[in-house]
Amino acid sequence: MTRRIGELPPLERYQHDELAESARSVEDDGGKVTGYVKGARVVTSCVLDRLYRRGLIAATYWTAGKDLYRDFFGSGMSPQITMRFKDYVSGGGQRSHSERQVEAKRRFDAAMRAVGSELNDLLFDVVCMDKTLGECELMRRWRPTTALAVLTIGLGQLREHYDRESRGN
Repeated sequence: MTRRIGELPPLERYQHDELAESARSVEDDGGKVTGYVKGARVVTSCVLDRLYRRGLIAATYWTAGKDLYRDFFGSGMSPQITMRFKDYVSGGGQRSHSERQVEAKRRFDAAMRAVGSELNDLLFDVVCMDKTLGECELMRRWRPTTALAVLTIGLGQLREHYDRESRGN
């Protein structure tokens, strides 16, 4: 499906993404306005961001989810399409890449244990694998809106874990 310049995306995009609409004027060489261009762009990038921007989860829960996301990807467990060709060099007393990966994996495992086996699979799917709540409800054969309630409970426990970890307990 091709769109003409200035034509807005189909309504389905509004259901799944938060779009920012913009309009700007088009001027000729003399500075006279000859028309307007309308456009839209996606503002959010992942499910957790969309839930936060729509006010469905609290800011503290969003930061807890982002902490888990950071640890998951920092540990190198994310799916890879190709080999990484970047050389990792440790020097000057800094931790090497592999040491940072091991620490991130330890933090990720501790967070998933703290949340518990009942909630960690949903947290993993939504936060790390970026599956929508609807997809998770279909996979688990849950009623609509159940995943949001369960995710909120899981993010609350995750926030408590990260708070305890930051205090050193």
